[in-house]
Formats: sequence, C-alpha cells, structure tokens
Amino acid sequence: MGEFASFIANMDLVDVPLFGGNFTWVKPDDSVTSSITNWGPKPFKFFEAWLWHPQFMYFVSRAWQSNIISGKETYVLKDNLKHLKGKLRIWNMETFRYLGLEVEKAILKLNLLDLKAGEVSHSSAVDRAQMSRKVWESMHFKKSILRQKSKKNRLREGDSNSRLFHKAMRGKFQRNKLVGF
Repeated sequence: MGEFASFIANMDLVDVPLFGGNFTWVKPDDSVTSSITNWGPKPFKFFEAWLWHPQFMYFVSRAWQSNIISGKETYVLKDNLKHLKGKLRIWNMETFRYLGLEVEKAILKLNLLDLKAGEVSHSSAVDRAQMSRKVWESMHFKKSILRQKSKKNRLREGDSNSRLFHKAMRGKFQRNKLVGF
C-alpha cells in the first residue's frame, strides 16, 4: 500500500471530489447540474489471493507492457488500467475457476501416494511433499476468495439474522476483545 501512496504522490495525482454521477457538469455560475443518475460501470474487484499466485506479478507486468498507447499521462494510465482489468478478468477465470476441482484432484493424488507408502523412496517423498504443498496452496486460495466474496455479500445484502452471521460476529468480538493491560 505504501508503494501505491508514494506513486500517487510522485505523479502529483489529486482525488477530484465527486458531485454526482457520470453525467455531472458545472455551470458558469459554479452550480452543479446532473440530469442523469447513471453511476457508471461496476467497480473492479481485486482479490487478495491473486497476490499469492506465483505468476501474478509477471502476468501484470506483461499485460501492462503489451498495451502500447500514447497521449497524455492520465489517458495512458486510464487506458492501461482498463486494458489490465480485462486481462485480469480473463486470467482470474482461467486460473481460479476450477479451484475446488484442483483441491479435490490434489487430495486424491495425495491419498494415492499414501496408499503406496510401503514403497518408500526419495522421489516418492518429494512427490508427496509437492502434492501436500499443492493441496494447502489450493485450499488457501479458495478460502481467501470465498472469505472476500462472503464479506462483500454480507455488506451488500445485510445480515439475515442467521446463525452463521451471529457466529461470525461472536468470533469477531472475541478476537477484538481486550483481556487486560
């Protein structure tokens, strides 16, 4: 986050105050007018699990460099971000769409290696360690994405006074509780 803040400061970017929707303009007497309340496209969702993927940074830099555009710096930045958004959407579907299936396959392979436990060799131990790492990585990715999506859904839909919601809130209160000084 510090790199992003320093980038904003170095580029002398300013957060322009928002007066209304996409179609807002200012009259010569400085009054704001908005006739259409279209708030524009849906916001881009960034998943924390992307940062843990070993190919993510390489993918982003390759996608950023593949979009060759010229013009004002702000236009180039906007266009590069728009281009990256489309590429990330496709990459996310290709990489994380079948995450649950990957977890199941990795667990199945790990179980098969455990059945062959009588044949102890260096290569089978390495295979088992790699497969175990694959299982935990896949489960970690899946858990992170589901946690982020469920938090978004809870905020959007509100709580339904469900047992799950209250259990989550009790857990949050317990984690945040100060026991003593």
